[in-house]
Amino acid sequence: MTSFANDIAPMFAPYHDPMTWRLDLANYADVRFHANLILSMIVSTPGNPAQMPPPPFLPLPDEQVALFQQWQAEGYPE
Repeated sequence: MTSFANDIAPMFAPYHDPMTWRLDLANYADVRFHANLILSMIVSTPGNPAQMPPPPFLPLPDEQVALFQQWQAEGYPE
């Protein structure tokens, strides 16, 4: 089972400072509340690159996007 503390927060830790003005990615309640928005911003589709993390960072690898989706599917465990 995934958890925010062990899987999601560490995944977003490198982007915490550049993203603080948008979302507090270190705060469980904020990430949980904005999970659908975050997912829409980290998923790349043909012709529509991921918007998060912002440049100059590379998009999250597919494995991390899948981990975020798994966290959602499991009911957002803390």
